[in-house]
Amino acid sequence: MRLHAEQRRLFRWVGAKGHVLSRLAPVIAAQLRGGGGRLVSLFYGAGVLEQEVATVAPQIAADANPDLLALYAELARDPDALFKSLVQLNAQTPRSREGFNAVRAGLPAGRCERAARFLWLSAMSFNGLWRVNRAGHHNVPPDPARLARPWPLPTRGQLGDAAERIRGVVFLPDWRSAVELVRPGDVVISDPPYLGGFDGYTAQRFSRAEHEALAATLQHLAQNDCFILAFNSPAAAPLYSQWAHLECAYRSGRINCRGHARQAVDELLAFGAHPDALQGVA
Repeated sequence: MRLHAEQRRLFRWVGAKGHVLSRLAPVIAAQLRGGGGRLVSLFYGAGVLEQEVATVAPQIAADANPDLLALYAELARDPDALFKSLVQLNAQTPRSREGFNAVRAGLPAGRCERAARFLWLSAMSFNGLWRVNRAGHHNVPPDPARLARPWPLPTRGQLGDAAERIRGVVFLPDWRSAVELVRPGDVVISDPPYLGGFDGYTAQRFSRAEHEALAATLQHLAQNDCFILAFNSPAAAPLYSQWAHLECAYRSGRINCRGHARQAVDELLAFGAHPDALQGVA
């Protein structure tokens, strides 16, 4: 049985692309079918768009978050073992602030246990938020309402479905490694921490210089027969306006820890390719 996008979600992720899924997944699929290339995702995150077109073409994915990489590696290896590890962690952990802090303070040596810890902390954290400090340590407090729920965690079926959707994906630890593998005809998705926005995905923050280097790289790829779909904040528009077709979108701010700041968030979409390839975008 095919699960709906919301049912497939294993964890909340700041900036996940569910709000543009219905519009952009067909655009990506059409580009992949028409160009015969692969999908290369430079900042995979929750992989919402990428997993929607998982059966269309081979995929290469990069993400700098080591906990995410552990999760995807274990999903690919043995989702049943991951589920058992998650059940065990949940059974042995008191549903209290003390229990939460104990899990947060520890970092298992085993990859499967680390992946289960990521899912458990994501499920029990305030607002379902995953955020790390500059030392790379998860620093979101527990959510009492989530701690009180019997099983606010991914099911065995959800893990199995996710494993199918990432089957064959090649995961890499940073966007530059993925760029080295890009070929003409590929579709490249870029969804970095937004300029001037939330960047607590990893210990290493994403600087202005990194944004400039990324935009210049994407321009080069667009000029060499790749189709580019880049996301960012409107503040990054000057980095893309000279070579890409720009649009504005809006996403929910519900995950913001400050209630008064949960209004819609402006988002920049940049499409880069030869003009003929952009005719179906505008």
